[in-house]
Amino acid sequence: MQRLICIVEKAQHVAGKTVVVTPRLAAEESRPHKFDVSLLRPDGTSMQAVAHVSVPGSSPPSPRPALLAISDVEESDVPPNTEVWVHEEGHG
Repeated sequence: MQRLICIVEKAQHVAGKTVVVTPRLAAEESRPHKFDVSLLRPDGTSMQAVAHVSVPGSSPPSPRPALLAISDVEESDVPPNTEVWVHEEGHG
């Protein structure tokens, strides 16, 4: 199962092949580890990636907005209006 967590307004290169996207996410989206996402781009193409959510300067989690970082991509891989879908395991 997949769940939409973000529609990208802007991607910004931060280090290596990692970008941070806006808008920021609600802090409750913060996850302690990397997780798989699907990027569905406005042109209809998609790609798999690995993401990480963190709340800067906050431990434990706070209500401040969280950053979504996506690894092994370039800014051009994540144009505005790209949908970021998280892969969730079924509960059962």
